Amino acid sequence: MTDFDFHNLLFPTEFEKLCRDIVDIRDNPIKFTTYRRGKDGGIDFKSTNTQIKIIGQCKLYNPANYSSFLASLKNEVKKCKRQNPDRYILCTNIKLSPEQATEIYELFKGYIKEEEDIVDGEKLNKYLNDKKYQHLLKVYSKLLVPNLQFVELALEKVVNKKYINKTNSFLQQIHKEHKLFHNTQILRHCIDVLEKNRVIILTGNPGVGKTTTAKMIVNYFINQKVENVLFLTDNDFVEIEGLFQENQIIVVDDFWGQNFSPIHRDGTLLRNFNRIINDFKESENRYLILTSREYIIKDVLSHSEHETQHILNTDRFIVNLDDYSNEDKVRIFLNHLLYYDFEKSFFTYLRYSDSLESIIRHPNYSPRHVEYFIRKFLASEDQNNFNFYHSFIKYLESPIEYWNANFNKLNGTSKLILLILLISSDPIDLCDLEKTFNTMQSSIRISLNENIEPLTFNKELKILEDFYIISEKQNSSSQILIHFQSPGIKDFLLEYLRTDGKLWIEPLIKNALFFNQLNHIFDIHDNDINDYSLASLYGKKIVLSGELQTLLKLKLISEFNILNFCFQGDRVLYDDEFSSINTAEESKYWKLFLFNKLFDISQDENLDIRNFIIQAVKKDIDSYDESDRRKIVNKRAMSEFPRIIKLIAPYVNFEANYLINAYFDSCTFTYEFDSFYGFKEIFPLEFDTFIQKNNTKIKKIIKYYIIDDIDYYLDYDMESELDTHLGYMIEEVCKKYKIRLTAKFNSEIESMAGQRVFTSKPTKKKASPKKEKPKFKPKHKNKKFELIIDEYIPNDSYENFDPIQHLKKIKGSKKLVDDINKVINLHGNKSIDPFKYNREIFSFFIHWIEQESISLLSYNEYTILDSFFIYYCKNRDINPVLFKSIFSELAENSFDSDFSITKTQIEKLFTKYNFPKNKIDVLYPIIIADKKWYKFSIYDFQIYFISEHLNNIESEEEFKEMVSEYTYEIHDSQLLCYLSYKNINRLNKIVIIPELQRFISNIDTTSSRAIFSSFLNFFKMEFEIEWNKQERRFSESSLIDDEWFIVLIIQYLGIDFTTISLDVYFFKDFYSEENIKKYGINIKTHPKFYKYIINKLSKRNGFDFLTKESTIYFDIKLDELVQDEEFYLILQEVGMENYIVNLYENIKQSMNSMIID
Repeated sequence: MTDFDFHNLLFPTEFEKLCRDIVDIRDNPIKFTTYRRGKDGGIDFKSTNTQIKIIGQCKLYNPANYSSFLASLKNEVKKCKRQNPDRYILCTNIKLSPEQATEIYELFKGYIKEEEDIVDGEKLNKYLNDKKYQHLLKVYSKLLVPNLQFVELALEKVVNKKYINKTNSFLQQIHKEHKLFHNTQILRHCIDVLEKNRVIILTGNPGVGKTTTAKMIVNYFINQKVENVLFLTDNDFVEIEGLFQENQIIVVDDFWGQNFSPIHRDGTLLRNFNRIINDFKESENRYLILTSREYIIKDVLSHSEHETQHILNTDRFIVNLDDYSNEDKVRIFLNHLLYYDFEKSFFTYLRYSDSLESIIRHPNYSPRHVEYFIRKFLASEDQNNFNFYHSFIKYLESPIEYWNANFNKLNGTSKLILLILLISSDPIDLCDLEKTFNTMQSSIRISLNENIEPLTFNKELKILEDFYIISEKQNSSSQILIHFQSPGIKDFLLEYLRTDGKLWIEPLIKNALFFNQLNHIFDIHDNDINDYSLASLYGKKIVLSGELQTLLKLKLISEFNILNFCFQGDRVLYDDEFSSINTAEESKYWKLFLFNKLFDISQDENLDIRNFIIQAVKKDIDSYDESDRRKIVNKRAMSEFPRIIKLIAPYVNFEANYLINAYFDSCTFTYEFDSFYGFKEIFPLEFDTFIQKNNTKIKKIIKYYIIDDIDYYLDYDMESELDTHLGYMIEEVCKKYKIRLTAKFNSEIESMAGQRVFTSKPTKKKASPKKEKPKFKPKHKNKKFELIIDEYIPNDSYENFDPIQHLKKIKGSKKLVDDINKVINLHGNKSIDPFKYNREIFSFFIHWIEQESISLLSYNEYTILDSFFIYYCKNRDINPVLFKSIFSELAENSFDSDFSITKTQIEKLFTKYNFPKNKIDVLYPIIIADKKWYKFSIYDFQIYFISEHLNNIESEEEFKEMVSEYTYEIHDSQLLCYLSYKNINRLNKIVIIPELQRFISNIDTTSSRAIFSSFLNFFKMEFEIEWNKQERRFSESSLIDDEWFIVLIIQYLGIDFTTISLDVYFFKDFYSEENIKKYGINIKTHPKFYKYIINKLSKRNGFDFLTKESTIYFDIKLDELVQDEEFYLILQEVGMENYIVNLYENIKQSMNSMIID
C-alpha cells in the first residue's frame, strides 16, 4: 500500500480540500463544502444537503509532534462545543495509535459519533489506495513522488540501452523537481486526454511548460498505470516502433525538432507517424506523449494529407499560458520560491506589495523566465527581497540574456527579418518588409557570412510568429501588418545591434530601402528613441562611428529622391505620417527636416548637407509660377516649408516679400495658414507689414477655408483631420490672426460640421451641490492573492503553553512539579523563563533536569542557557565550540519579524564547518521546523549566541561598536544583561560607563528647569500625535529619538524608562491609577495641554495606513517647545519636569555606584 507524505507534500488548504473530497465520496450522497482559510470558528468543511449539522476539522501536523497536535485539539473542543454539531469529523495526516485514537474520541465525546470519523493518516492512505478514490490523485498528484527505487526498476526494463541515460535523467528530474509542480486545470485535462486517447501532443510557445507538463503526466502514470518509461528526443522518433513494450509510457520531446524540415514532409515519414499514433490509440496499456512547438504543428498541417490533419486536429492538447488562471500563475511562481529555498521574507513581502500582481499579469511572464531569473539571482550577491522583485519586474520588461540565447539559435533569414523590423519601427507592411529583405539579403549574406535563404522568407516569418512577431490582416483591406509581440524583444535587439551585433549596422544602412530605416534607431548624437508603437521601444539611439556617419550621409545625399517611408500602420492613417504610397515631392521637406536633425547644418562639418538643403529649396522657389495656380511646394510639404526656410535663412539672402506672398497664395487649408504664421519669426518686419496691409482680406479668406475644410473632410471621410480641425486648429488660427469667433460664425461652423463644436460659457449662478451619502471606506483592503500567499507562510499565532499543566500530564513526580512551580513563582528568579513558553524546548529541558539532577535556584537566566547548551551538545555528541559558532552565525540577522532559516543556509554552514549536511535534525530543539523553514525555538537562545559571539571579540573598539549595533538591532537591554553575566567589568568599562558619562556631561544641572530642558534636548524626542477631532482627544502616537542606546542602557541599570512612555502625559485615556502614580501626573492640567496643542501648534494632514483613512497629526518636538514659557509651565504643572528630574538623579546615582564598584 502506498504511504503518502501528506505533511511535506501538501499545503494546509490542499489538505483540507483532499479531506473534504475523500469524505464526500465516503459519505455519499452527503455533500460537503470547504470554508475559506482564516478564523474558521472550528469548521474546515460542513455538510450542505443534510437536516442535521455535520462539521469537519482538518489538522496537518508534523507526524513526530503528537503532543502539539493534541494541544491544538483541546482548543478545537471549545470551538466544537460552541458550534454544537450533531456530528463531528476530524481529519489528520498523523497515524494514530489505538490509544491516541481513544484519547481523541474521549476528548470529543458526544460529537464524534464513531471511530470512523477520526480519519487519520492510516485511513487516508487506505482510501486513496481504493479504486473508488484514485481519481483524486489526478487532482492531488503532488502526493505521487516517484521513489528512486522505482526509477532504478524502470530503467532495468529499458530494452534499448541507448536510451538509458536520457530516460534516467528525465526520471531523476521528476524526482528532484517534484515540488515545483503545481496541479493546474490544464494538467488534469491532459491526464484525462491521455487516458482516453493513449496519445497526447503538447504544443505551445517555448517556455510555456510543455516538458514540465509532460513530466507531471508521467509522474501520475508511473505511480498508477505503467511499469516502463522511455524518454526520447526528436531524432529518436523514427526508431520508436522497435521500442514498444507492455505497460509503457513513452515521451518524445520536440518530436519534430525546431523546424519542420523537408525530410519530414516525405510521404513515407508522415505515414509512419500516422501508423505509430494509431498503434498507440489502439493499445490497451501503452501511452505516448509528444511535445512540439505550435508553429511546427501549423506547418505540418499545411503540408500533410487528410489522415495526419485529422490526427493533429482531434487528439492534440495545446499548452498555452493564456490557459493558466492567475491562481495557477501565482502558485507556479511561489512554488519556484519554495523549491529554490527562498527565505520567508520573500513571501511576506508580497502581502504588502503589488509586485506579485505585476509579475503574473506581465505579458512576458512564463515559468521559464521565472526559473531563469531565480537561478541568475541566486548567483548574485545582493539577495534581499526588494532587490529580487524590483529586478525581476525589470527583467521581465527586457529579458536581454534570455532573448540572446534564443536569438543566437535563429538562422540568418530570421535574424535579418527581425533586424529590419527593428530599424523600420513596427508595425510595417508585409510588402515593405519583404521588399527590404530582398534588397538586403544578398549583400548581408556575403558580407556577414550569414545563412540567409531568400526563398524561405515566408516560412521563417511563420516560425517567428511563434515567439517574436505578430502578423495582423487589416479589416478594411488585404494589407498585412507585422509588429513585435513584446517590447522586451525590441530592447534586446537594440542592445544586440549596439554591442555583439554591431557588424550588422553597416550593411543595414548601406542597403536600407526606406528613410525611416536610417534614422529610427541610428543617430550621430546621444538622443532618445521616439517610438509610439503598441510595443514601445525606450532608450537611447545607437550613436554611429565616424565611418558609419560618413556612410549614412552619402547614402542620404545620393538616394534622397528615391528614399521614402515604409507603411507604419495607424501612424500613417491617423497621424499624417508618410509611407511608401507617398511621392518623393510629398515627403521631401519632412526628409529635409530629419536630415538636419541628423546632421545639424549650423555646424561647419555639415556644410555639404547645408548646401544640399539650400539647393533643394531654391529649386522649388525658382520653379514656382503663381499664374498656374500651383502651390509653391507640394500640399503635403506645406507645413514643413516655413520650418526649412527658417533653418536656412541665416545662409541665404531670401526675397522675403516674394516668399510671404507666394506661400500665402498657396494656402488652401486652415492648417497651412497656421504654418504661414511661422514667417512672423523668420521675417518679422515684412510679415507684420503684409498682415496690416491685407488684414481684412486675410481674415475673410481664413474664415472661408475654415468652413470649406469641414466640407472637404466630411466629403472624403477624413475623421482624424476633421477632429483636429474642430478641436484645435480653428481656435488656434483665429487666435493668431485675431479673428473673433462670433455667435454667427460659430453657428456656421457647427451647422457645416453637424455637431456641437464650442461649449457655451458658464452662467454666474452656481448649481447647488448635491448632498451625497458618505461612502463606506473599508478599514483594510487585502492585496490580491493574499489568501494564497498565506498558505505558504507559517501561522504567527503562539501556542498557549502551560508548563506546569504539561508537566503534570507527562510526569508523575510531584517533587519536580513543585520545584519548577516554586522557581516560576519566585520573585526575581528568571532562570526558567527561556524554557517555559515552548513545548519542544521545555520537554528537552525537563529531560536535562532529571538526567543531571539540576538545582534551578543556583542558576540565573544566562548561566542556565549556558549549562543547557553544554548538555545539549553532550546529548547530541557534538562539539560545543563548533556548534556555538554555527548557532552564532544563524543568529546574526535573526531579529527581524520576517526572519527565517533555510535548509540551504544550514547546509552551507555545515559544509563550512565540515559537518555532515544531512544531519539537520541535530539542531533540534534549539532550532525547530517552521513550515518549510526553520527558526530558533526561543528568542533567548538568539541573544545568548550573539552574546557569546561578542564576548569573543578581542578588540575593545570593535567590541563597543558591535555591542551598539546588535543592541540596536535587538532593541532590548537583555543582550547587555547577558554580556554582563559573562564579563560585567569589561562591558561596563568599555561600553556602559563611557556612554553614561557622555549623557551626564550633556545635562545642565544649574536648576530643575535646566535639567529638564537639557534632558529633552539630549534625546531630541519628536512625537507624532494623531488627533481625533470628533471625540476631542489624541488617539495614537509615534516617536523619533536620537539616543535609543542610552535608553536601553538606562533599562539595563534596572530603571523602568522609555522615551515613548512620555506620551502618557498627552493621552487622557492613559491616565490610569498606576500611571498617575508612576509619572506623577496632574490630571487637572490635561485641558491646558490639549488646548495649547490644538490652538498653538500647526496641524498636518496625513494618512492612517491601517484604517486607510485621512487623519490630522501634530508634530511635537519637546526640545523646542520646552523653550516656550507657556508650554514649559504646562509641562511643569502636568508633572513631566518632576518625573525627568527624579529620573536623572536615579541614573546619576546608578552610574556612580557602578564606577565605585
